[in-house]
Amino acid sequence: MSATDQTDVSKSPTVRLVSKPSGWFADVLVSDMKISTYIETALAANPDRTVLVIDLSQAALERICRYCQLHRGIEPALIEPPLRSRRLHEVCSDIRDADFVEEIANASQSLLFEVAVGALYLQIQSLVHLTCARLAAAIKSHPLDKVKYILLNGLRQPVQPPPALIIRHSDDE
Repeated sequence: MSATDQTDVSKSPTVRLVSKPSGWFADVLVSDMKISTYIETALAANPDRTVLVIDLSQAALERICRYCQLHRGIEPALIEPPLRSRRLHEVCSDIRDADFVEEIANASQSLLFEVAVGALYLQIQSLVHLTCARLAAAIKSHPLDKVKYILLNGLRQPVQPPPALIIRHSDDE
């Protein structure tokens, strides 16, 4: 990259993503964030280029921003269901996506969940599909107990369903 290219990038408009209430933030090029429907909508309504997002860890926010930078604001092809292989290198159209999601999964299962939730909130469809495909690959062909273990250990805190969604068996009463 030439010095003029670096100058052009530094003059490009950025958006500041602020994770509430933790206060983590990341500055990313507006052009890179075009992949996020949520950010596009927020920028149209918010000219100061600061967008509040859900409470994400610094690591999750950095990974989401890195994914957007990797694709330069252009939505990659989605992974088509059903998942044909547990090896994402065989199903991703871009090998960088497979490497990216494997790096996250190897770092921490809970980080993978958090990136998936953050991508869902920010409406980054390709990242949602990618992280869900990785989760599906992790649980594919495992017995139910192992699937429960994977899913429950991916969450930082146990999620309790609302009372209306708790299913009770007739012999529980």
